[in-house]
Amino acid sequence: MADVRMDDLCLTKIISSFEIFNYAYGMSIDPFLQRNLEFLQRAYSAELIARMSTERKLCANYLKFLLNRFVKDLDFSKFDSCPWESVLDGATEIAENLLKVTFDEEMFFQHHERLKGFIELLQNVKHLFLPFECDDEIVKIISRSCPNLIELDLYVSTVSDDALRSLCSARFGSCIRILHLRSLSRNEKIIASILTSMPCLEILNNFYLVQALQFLHRYDLFTNKLNAVKKYTLTHLNLSCVQPSDCAEALTICTVLCPDIRNLSCCVYMQNHIDLLCNFNKLQDLDLNYSEEDLLDLNNFLKIKGLNLISLQINGRFLVYISVLIENCLKLEKLCLLRLKLQWTKNVNVCNLKRMERLKIFSISIPYLSTEDLSLLLNSSPNVVCLSLSTTLHLKSAILKNCDLKKLKYFNIVYAVLDVNFVTLILKSCTSLKILNLHSCYNLSEYDCRIITAAASAAKNSPAVTWNRFARISDDGQFMMW
Repeated sequence: MADVRMDDLCLTKIISSFEIFNYAYGMSIDPFLQRNLEFLQRAYSAELIARMSTERKLCANYLKFLLNRFVKDLDFSKFDSCPWESVLDGATEIAENLLKVTFDEEMFFQHHERLKGFIELLQNVKHLFLPFECDDEIVKIISRSCPNLIELDLYVSTVSDDALRSLCSARFGSCIRILHLRSLSRNEKIIASILTSMPCLEILNNFYLVQALQFLHRYDLFTNKLNAVKKYTLTHLNLSCVQPSDCAEALTICTVLCPDIRNLSCCVYMQNHIDLLCNFNKLQDLDLNYSEEDLLDLNNFLKIKGLNLISLQINGRFLVYISVLIENCLKLEKLCLLRLKLQWTKNVNVCNLKRMERLKIFSISIPYLSTEDLSLLLNSSPNVVCLSLSTTLHLKSAILKNCDLKKLKYFNIVYAVLDVNFVTLILKSCTSLKILNLHSCYNLSEYDCRIITAAASAAKNSPAVTWNRFARISDDGQFMMW
């Protein structure tokens, strides 16, 4: 039986009797009752809104109770079952208290003019999300009305450069740390202006960020003056869009001017590109891609930088010694290995990856020799709760022998040749399993699927079985591949 929290029981009871609470709030003049209802608002408003939205129980009559001064995070999309006019009335009354606002696209375009006035009231908001097309006036209103913004998410493909420059004002740009400008129709010059006007910027999510850095500092690189340039505070960087001919230049500029990079996505094309990656001294999360057929050796990089890595995704023809990975990447929590060349070394003593919770190994064809690699990796990862594999029959024993099946909560098997006995044994052995996802396991017949479904129903934890689709596990436990 799943664990039940006291808060869950309280919320369930409150929701089932919410009409009574709502009536009492609107009609009672008893100060003791009002104090108790105020406590309920303070403690449970966010959860009540979320649950009642999911259950489609929100209505206009409840908004006065739910949209109160204790609400700091307002997501308009949760109120899509209510008249937008009523939602805006309630939201306007608490606008000055809001710290985080997420707009709904339908509401935004239906009540565009009124929302301009609402945004002007968001003097204290710190996180603002409009992940759909907006116009020049909205951007300018945000820049002059929201001086305390830490995070801003905009879709700006039709916004003019002049409007975007309003984000560069000293009053607005001094606090921004996270800026998402979703558009492919900008040029590197305007992104460069934004980058240089926001001294605390940690994340700038835009296709042209790297090109903007090259535009600003290519001359500094050629004149050997990079070290004299003021450093950026960026912590996240995506180099996946850089052309092969520009990769070395981009990496050189970024390793010198962005010393705080912790999260990096990158395509590499030569061995010296991997050598340049070693200059990112604070790297924790790396997504590395390589599309050519010649092997690139990743072992030296892992020896130098592996100690700080928390998340590692490798996709391509990289040469990796499993023992080197395990010995040097002891802080890994997530590991994803795609299409790489694994190399196993016999008679080695390796440490445990005690923090590893998510492991994904994917290859259309895993050779027999890689059984030892998989065995070593599974045996060194005793706390994996999410396992994703493209496996074939010869790897069954490695999985059953070396994986602590009792701890698995999410098991994803992709493009595999499976037999029913193996799957039913997994369902029986994985006593904590929540979801078994079988994607493109085409050899399973309809009869096999019925047997697997029955085995899941009979299993201790009655895990869900999903078929022929990729899935994901988010940080709150929802299912995901990576």
